[in-house]
Amino acid sequence: MAGGTAVSLSGVPLDLVQMAIEEARQGLPGRIWLGLLAENSEIIADPVQAFSGRLDVPEIKDDANTCTITISYESRLIDLTVARTWRYTHESQQVLYPGDLGFEYVTAIQDREITWGRG
Repeated sequence: MAGGTAVSLSGVPLDLVQMAIEEARQGLPGRIWLGLLAENSEIIADPVQAFSGRLDVPEIKDDANTCTITISYESRLIDLTVARTWRYTHESQQVLYPGDLGFEYVTAIQDREITWGRG
């Protein structure tokens, strides 16, 4: 199953809230890295990528005391559940590449029986 994840930041200053509103666009790629810190706040070894996906919808909760930004990411595997409207037909090819005749005869040969080799 294609799942997603969410990252929340609390106590966010107002200028970062404004940046999140302006720059967060649905569909942008995002990665979450797992890194361990030593007591002196230095990274131990190399961080590991824990998740890769696309930004879904940021959620901003603001109350009198604090502001929380939650950014949800969905897996790229979610695309496998979406039906495609593209077909291998002359009409679909004309939408992408007007004048291209590569699929012009697809309908004429789709039900044709072809004997391969000796009959």
